[in-house]
Amino acid sequence: MHPNKPSLVLHSKISVSAKIHANLTNVGIDVVDDFCLCFSLLAPLKALQNCIIEDVNGGFVRLRPDQNRQLRPGESWAFSFAYDQQHDEVNADNIAFGPQAAYIEMGDQVYAVNTQPMRFEHVKPKKQEYTTTKASELTVSSLQLIPAPSSWRPSNGHCKAENRFTPIKEGSAVNAWHAVQNLNKRLNLNSFASDNHQSDIAIPINILPLESTTEDAYELCIEASAISLRAKSESGYFYGLVSLLQLHFNYSGHLPCGLIIDQPRFEWRGQHLDCARQFFKVADILQLLDLMALLKLNRFHWHAINDEAFRFELESAPQLMRTAWRGHQQWLPGVFGAGIGAKGGFYSKADMQHVVQHARELHIDVMAEISIPGHALALIHGLPQLHNANDSDANIRSVQGYRNNTINPGLSTSLTTLEPILAELCNLFPTAPLHLGGDEVPLGVWDHSAAVTELKQKYHLESQEDVQGWFMHQLATKIKAQGGCTAAWEEAASGQHDGIGIQTLLFAWRSLESGHALAREGKKVVLCPAQHTYLDMSLGIHSQSYGANWAGDLPLENTTNWQPVPPDEPELEKQIKGIQGALWSESVFDTDMLQKTLAPRILGIAEVAWSSDKNKRQGIALYQAAKSFYPLFKAIEWQFTHV
Repeated sequence: MHPNKPSLVLHSKISVSAKIHANLTNVGIDVVDDFCLCFSLLAPLKALQNCIIEDVNGGFVRLRPDQNRQLRPGESWAFSFAYDQQHDEVNADNIAFGPQAAYIEMGDQVYAVNTQPMRFEHVKPKKQEYTTTKASELTVSSLQLIPAPSSWRPSNGHCKAENRFTPIKEGSAVNAWHAVQNLNKRLNLNSFASDNHQSDIAIPINILPLESTTEDAYELCIEASAISLRAKSESGYFYGLVSLLQLHFNYSGHLPCGLIIDQPRFEWRGQHLDCARQFFKVADILQLLDLMALLKLNRFHWHAINDEAFRFELESAPQLMRTAWRGHQQWLPGVFGAGIGAKGGFYSKADMQHVVQHARELHIDVMAEISIPGHALALIHGLPQLHNANDSDANIRSVQGYRNNTINPGLSTSLTTLEPILAELCNLFPTAPLHLGGDEVPLGVWDHSAAVTELKQKYHLESQEDVQGWFMHQLATKIKAQGGCTAAWEEAASGQHDGIGIQTLLFAWRSLESGHALAREGKKVVLCPAQHTYLDMSLGIHSQSYGANWAGDLPLENTTNWQPVPPDEPELEKQIKGIQGALWSESVFDTDMLQKTLAPRILGIAEVAWSSDKNKRQGIALYQAAKSFYPLFKAIEWQFTHV
């Protein structure tokens, strides 16, 4: 027995040779002996000196000293390790790559360890670089409205709307008015009038029709004593009122007079959130939806099913809920900073309905994703009939370091097990495609599977890509037969007969060029190149920046310094359906980190998705626009990173 709780501190420092040197120090009053140190990293590690790996699962590791030893009060155990670069080169150049949420196992007890941020040797601060684009070269950059509108024609004077606006009580814009009024109340912007506001001193909003080929288009004419709003549809009125809401706050009620003629460049303007690696509460998701609406983003990609958890409560597979928690003695140890745990949670049917309804009011569709056939560790844990460990190569590891995380398409039980799950997800999220995943299937994972070998022979399949494409095509066909549609990551298009096929919407994440290549083949594409839209990438300002970097650093200006459509291939625009930002949460542990990682770079996502290449802000103009948005972030109590 140990009468006092052990007290230990873990320090780590990374050298220029990418070796991480660590010291576990006993700062308590009792001897610590026969212990195992546990912590998580962003990827698997390898032991270098004075330590032995007891167990590794993804980025989670259990280490022991290489010799039996005790830690007396004041003593330290020095050891070293490095990231295992078997799969991808790891450049551990910021604090996100250090050990997270360490604890020790001692006998049948566990004790948290004070885990200090990783330090660095000889790291030079990085400088933020901006392109030379000047604000004066952008016709709309001076207007404090994000995203930049298609056209802004200023006139003389201001509309003094300190007393806000007369409520819209009838006509085609009344629903949009109520939606934006509710948004205003939730965000505490204090801009739109309540129904009992004195209409004789408020600014009237005249609602008029607009002839347009675009549903989301609007025109906003701001005069000294009145506002005129034209739109074709309710969504157009909604976006016009959202612009009015932003302008009222940004100009403190003194709106510049002029005419805004505006419409989005892309139909799909999305933001993704990974709720599988980390569980975010419904309140966090609702706040994100409100911010998206304020920036005219209209698709929420809800990624709540991956290796680490299956977080949607389903009647068709209730046993999957046991994967919703991880930590010490849970089905999955404390990967990605979970620590002792149990950490996690799931979304009930009522939660999902709440999110979908909230999004619908904001003209946002919710797209759920289920990862198939790779990234399926949680699915397989809950439904082992999807995978036969004796029928695959157990030595194959995924890029995140997991074994046996891939559904076997050759098993007859795989399709029959998944079919009711997919049908229920389609019913829960009826207004958007069901995203079927399809990314990062480990190479060679089915090479030793007799079931897959038989499948190849039966359907004349040759490669792993053929097998995956055939399998996903079967699933997409079943969804289409039920009246649904599908989406997938770009890898799903590989294999015979265009892989998944069935007019699936493909999300191109590996590079801008890979998205353009799909568009040239006539496929429908949403561009989300990691180098420009993966907001979990580090800002790269200095070593205290936080986040992944396998796609490079992502400073603010990189979110807009790219062209979704090649200038010399304008015909590709009809195949490129939109733009989407992504936030993967391997290194995003809580609400504050979620918000600071998104903001202000989500402003750049909104610019690229809505504004034309000519009007979107770049370089110093984007930096200035983001800085002008800081007061609004503060007003809505959204944490952000200063850039």
